[in-house]
Amino acid sequence: MSTAKVFVMVSVWKPSSMRYIYSMPVERIIKFFAENGFELNKSTAHGLVKKAAQLLDSLEEVLGEAVREDDYLHMDESYYTVLDKGKTNVLGKASGKVYIWSALAHHLNLVHFFYENGSRARNVLTQYIKPGYRGAIQSGGLGNYKILETDEYPYAIRLACFQHCKRKFLDIEGNPQAKEIVEIINRLYRQEHKIPPQYSPPQVLAQKKKYAEPILKELKEKLLALQADRKVLPKSALAKAVNYALKEYPALCNYILKPEYELDNNAIERQNRYISLSRRNSLFSGSHKGAKRSALIYSLACSCRLNGINTFEYFKDILNKFIEVNPNTDKELLRNLLPDKWKKQS
Repeated sequence: MSTAKVFVMVSVWKPSSMRYIYSMPVERIIKFFAENGFELNKSTAHGLVKKAAQLLDSLEEVLGEAVREDDYLHMDESYYTVLDKGKTNVLGKASGKVYIWSALAHHLNLVHFFYENGSRARNVLTQYIKPGYRGAIQSGGLGNYKILETDEYPYAIRLACFQHCKRKFLDIEGNPQAKEIVEIINRLYRQEHKIPPQYSPPQVLAQKKKYAEPILKELKEKLLALQADRKVLPKSALAKAVNYALKEYPALCNYILKPEYELDNNAIERQNRYISLSRRNSLFSGSHKGAKRSALIYSLACSCRLNGINTFEYFKDILNKFIEVNPNTDKELLRNLLPDKWKKQS
């Protein structure tokens, strides 16, 4: 049986469902095979998955370049666990909390999970998004993203996330002042949902500005009033939520600059759920290399889902093609193998 065929079989339990894709640890894969009359050695399973994943490595650079061509990105980070050399903890290694970054190309429907030895440092972001990037990047309030608002990124626009702000006020139970801020934000969502689906982009933009500008003005006034209120203790949850929202306020307002800009960053958070699923099922990656390899496979699998592609058919096709692809293959050919351009062979 070829490496490609085994990899596809062990990677996709149910071709029609994304629920189990790339979330089974090897032990579970071997058990699944055994129940179906196929004996697979653990080291063989690891080796086959590794070899097949290496065939996909040439897509990493092409995927990153394609994502960054989009002028509207959603970005986030999700924590993971990786085993590395150190004090004995699990399987004779130490387990450590690491981060997988994610970037979703809004128009292309491509998602790129990228991993740099588990780092969440700013230089991971600045190496991925260069100062010449032209477009908008939506993110949470992590300080590393603030560099996108500086002169170092003269052509970039940062969009903040209303849901991140809203959650901080929702966590303050029984406080009427926090509830009032939540209600103001909810009004933005209600108005957004009222925009007729048949509206053209210019009509959408005009409608957004018409309803959003007075609501945003009211939001800022309420936040400033709470910040100046001496009854709101500086270290209280309410004060922290207010300060967070005010720091994010300029980036929150940017969503009315273009019709396609969204109120929140939920689009990328939905993709990060598959990292969370893997975290629960697989528990950890055995090494940094393994985590980086998993990130690429997740990128392709989730991009398939975003483009309505059967993941089993996609991997079966490209893995068989990659067996004959050489390191000097033209990038345009590789670009056409990404899920947004890939076509099922008849």
